[in-house]
Amino acid sequence: MDAGAAGAGSPGPFPLLSRLGGMSEYLRIREALEVAAEAHPNAVAFVWAGSAADTQRIDAWSDHDFFLIVEDGFAEPMRADLSWLPLQDEIAWAVRETDHGYKVVYNNGQVLEFAVFDRSELSKSRINHFALTFDRAEIAAVLESVYSPAPTSRYAAADNLEIFMTLLILGGGRARRGEILSAGQFIRSYAVDHLLQAIKKTRESSKPAARDGLDVYRRVEQEFESLGTEVGRAIAQDCESAAKALLAIAEREFGTEFESVRKGAPIVRTHFGWY
Repeated sequence: MDAGAAGAGSPGPFPLLSRLGGMSEYLRIREALEVAAEAHPNAVAFVWAGSAADTQRIDAWSDHDFFLIVEDGFAEPMRADLSWLPLQDEIAWAVRETDHGYKVVYNNGQVLEFAVFDRSELSKSRINHFALTFDRAEIAAVLESVYSPAPTSRYAAADNLEIFMTLLILGGGRARRGEILSAGQFIRSYAVDHLLQAIKKTRESSKPAARDGLDVYRRVEQEFESLGTEVGRAIAQDCESAAKALLAIAEREFGTEFESVRKGAPIVRTHFGWY
């Protein structure tokens, strides 16, 4: 196995596997994927992505994230026909999620999340952690060019916080109207996204290596243990209580540092009568 990685850590042993049951199935499918990919005549590289590339993080709940890179002209045929996947009789379902990617579930609950690219398509993708199992076409250089170790955002932290408070107003209004599903999406997802962006832009992480370059929600509890846990507890409440708790967190964390929060939090609170 040729190992190449950027931001992936050393492939090394699987430290979490020895203390977790049921990992034999994970490893069986992982090995079958690598063997099937390397044996395919049109495959030029196989890339483990995300946590699958970092064996220090693999546990019983991990899925199999990967890119299969193929010769020009073969990407779409291999996306349309998944007969190259191993253990065909064990596949429960496969659904095409994007132009390039699939989610596949095996009978044992193992999940594949993957994309098939040719070299030119790969250059338009993004990846955070990666590890190559083989590389016949200098794909490592392309991966280096699309490597994204930290989330990108067009907003400054102050903008994130103003959008956060706006979304709380909108979400709280929908909750008052009885639109609980929509309210929950605004408060627990859209608003929290901007709050987490502000936290990550302004607060020092206790575990920088845990940061996900593509998903602001991943491993927040590892980077900011007490704050991440507090946000998690806040959104476990009903919609309006969640909004009120999130506003309190933002006001405590940013009220001194950002004038917009110092002025904006009382506006949100007064709007809903949160006294």
